[in-house]
Amino acid sequence: MDAMNKPEPMREAGLELRLMRRTPAQPRGGHGSVYRFAMFVPDHPRSVGLIEWRPGDQDSIQLYAGQIGYGVSEEFRGRRLAGRSLRLLMPLARHHDYERIWITCKVDNLASRRSCEWAGAVLDGIVDLPPDHSLYLRGDRQMCRYRLELRVESSL
Repeated sequence: MDAMNKPEPMREAGLELRLMRRTPAQPRGGHGSVYRFAMFVPDHPRSVGLIEWRPGDQDSIQLYAGQIGYGVSEEFRGRRLAGRSLRLLMPLARHHDYERIWITCKVDNLASRRSCEWAGAVLDGIVDLPPDHSLYLRGDRQMCRYRLELRVESSL
């Protein structure tokens, strides 16, 4: 897998992530690269959801936007596709030398919170959005901030 440029599709039973687009980093705007994957399930010709890996150490990403964002089509919710997709992206994040990733979601988005927890993420806290942040300007005031550890535990 050439994970830096074009990762191969990532698969587990009944789920496949395919890279749809990689946006290069834009240092002038403070944005890192973005890998956008589509979720596919057997016997369905179209994507059933999206997940993005946004490597970056900027406060805006780690505190508010998250290094991972996802969404699942309504008719396919309840199948743990978001949580399973989070797990499938962990090797890519490790390849980028991350030991942990940060995932954020709205406080009242219980399904997203369950997806984070099912994938092994731990709630690190609830953060207030600064008034000049784009999420605040969209109407959000707080975000849940989850930490997903990527270290591989040794059996020794």
